[in-house]
Amino acid sequence: MVEQKRGAIVNTASVAGLIGFPGLSAYHAAKGGVVLLTKNSALEFAPFGVRVNCICPGVIETPLVLNSIAQAEGALQHLAKMHPLGRNGQPIEIARGFVSGLR
Repeated sequence: MVEQKRGAIVNTASVAGLIGFPGLSAYHAAKGGVVLLTKNSALEFAPFGVRVNCICPGVIETPLVLNSIAQAEGALQHLAKMHPLGRNGQPIEIARGFVSGLR
């Protein structure tokens, strides 16, 4: 990408890389590291025409979420209320963010 003087990198972190919740220190540290790596990489590679961005989703209704968090009655509805849209995200929405970020 540097040689071509163009390119795009899209990393995945989480809203947990931006704000904290009790009991998830290691997860927050890992996601926060991705966010800061993205910011630093964007600064380092911008002079070469390479864009670096990060997608930080909240709760996305993936099979993992549906099979673990959803086991607790009302958990998905409770989590949905925490999102500004009033609902949890869908995997396709994250996929669209990647496609847009790579254009």
